[in-house]
Amino acid sequence: MTKTDDQRQRWRSYSALAAPAMFAIDTLLSNRVASLPPATGWRPPCSIDCAWQARKPAATISRILRRLALREGMMSNVICGQGRLGGRVTALLAARQLPLIPLRLDRDAGLINPAGPVPADIDRLLICLVPRHPDGGSGWTGLLNGLQRQLERGELRLRQVLLVSSTAVYESYEHGWVTASSPVTAASARSAGLIEAEQTARALTADSCIVRLAGITGPGYERYDPVAMSQQQPRHAIDVRAAAALIAELALRPAQAARTELITDGYIYFRQQRYPAQPSLPELATLAQQHRLMRPSLSAPELS
Repeated sequence: MTKTDDQRQRWRSYSALAAPAMFAIDTLLSNRVASLPPATGWRPPCSIDCAWQARKPAATISRILRRLALREGMMSNVICGQGRLGGRVTALLAARQLPLIPLRLDRDAGLINPAGPVPADIDRLLICLVPRHPDGGSGWTGLLNGLQRQLERGELRLRQVLLVSSTAVYESYEHGWVTASSPVTAASARSAGLIEAEQTARALTADSCIVRLAGITGPGYERYDPVAMSQQQPRHAIDVRAAAALIAELALRPAQAARTELITDGYIYFRQQRYPAQPSLPELATLAQQHRLMRPSLSAPELS
């Protein structure tokens, strides 16, 4: 018997031994997954060639792990947006033992995973991006329509959604104090798109969190300087590192009712001065008569 024949004989022996085990594991998990609603998209195999399965153990194990992950709720934390802010949020949550799956968000198709299937059970969905519209309009308009249809068709189950929005929703206010609970009215295509996205996000699940960020500063956002740009009107800001830390903390909170957060660094910038965002300050009481001022529901700690 040649060396090649001997290797073939050994492989046949290994296959004969491995096939029953592979079949048993695959059948067990198939039966468990079969008990899930049809929306998951998984169906147990109709017939399995044990010998063929044993000759391709890597593929079989990969499929088994994917089924087990789906069944046990693993890999169910998703983020859309891996830019300067979303990338930081992902890194912070990974350090807290909460890895996120990066997916694309398409306004028509919904969640898309170029690397494989979209998880059917999503515990947390973080939407942390700056959408752009091909026609030059508001990229936020209709942004969540595809995701909403996926949920309506039963293709996904979603427990919690966190949408990073903007304080641009307050554009209609010309003066006075605004808070997270202040009513918002569209004053431009951008604010209209933001308000629509916020409303849709709240309708996706009972546990929704809308995070309205002030103008972002810090690494990668050097163009926005709240001090230099505050000669004509007050400015509000939040450092990208502090914003990412607060968003990560919000994502780690246990399930709650729908809520909206207005986040700044806790200060108001006007004509080279920095004031704590406190309505009791006499200087701000006068300023609020002519300009819109924001009182945050969450303030970022100062960075060292």
